[in-house]
Amino acid sequence: MHFDQLDGGPQYGGPIHGKRMSILYTIEEKLLKVGILLQRGSLIKAQRLLEEVLEEEPDSAVAHYYLSEIYAHSANGLRPALYHITLAVKFDPHFADAWIQNLYIAYMLGEDTMLNDAANKALTLQIPYAFYIYRYLGMMYERQGAYVLAEENYKLAAAKGIQAFEMDLIKKCEERIKQKMKVRDNKSTRKTVALKSRKAGNKVRNK
Repeated sequence: MHFDQLDGGPQYGGPIHGKRMSILYTIEEKLLKVGILLQRGSLIKAQRLLEEVLEEEPDSAVAHYYLSEIYAHSANGLRPALYHITLAVKFDPHFADAWIQNLYIAYMLGEDTMLNDAANKALTLQIPYAFYIYRYLGMMYERQGAYVLAEENYKLAAAKGIQAFEMDLIKKCEERIKQKMKVRDNKSTRKTVALKSRKAGNKVRNK
C-alpha cells in the first residue's frame, strides 16, 4: 500500500482507519528524520524525536532500536540501551540488526546468561548475521576461560563468514585462543612438575 493512498478512503476502512494511517505516516517521517540526525551526530535532537515517536507508538521496534544506539554510545548508557533493545526484539522478533545490538550490549555489560539466551533465540529464528551471533558467543566463552567452546563458536562463525574482513577477524580470534590455550597448558604443566618435585622431596626427607 502506497503512503499517498492512506487518506481514509472506503477501501481502507473509512476516516478512523485513515486517521490511524496518517499517524503511522507521521511516525515514518520522524524515523527517517532520526536517521538523518544520527548521521549528522545530532544525538539530542534525535533522542527527543524518538521520544515523541514512542508517545504515539510505544511498540515501535525501530524507535527503541535507535534509542538503544544513542544510549549505548553515551556515558553510563548501557543499561537503558539494554532496556530499549530488549523491547525492540520483543516488538519485532525478526529485526536482525536489533538482535546483533542486543548481543553487543549484553557482552559489554557482562550479561552472559542474557547473551546466551539472545543468541539461541536469534539462531532459532534463523536471523541473518549468524557470523556475528557465533562470534559473540565465542567472545563470551573466551572471556569465561572456556577456550574449547570459544574455539568451536569461532569456527562456526568462520563457516558463516562471507566478507574478507570477517574471515580476517575470526582468524585473529582463533590465533588468540590457541595462544591462550598454549599459555594455560604451559602453566598447568609447570604446576604438575612442581607438585611432583615437592612430592619427591617429601619422600626423600621421610626416608
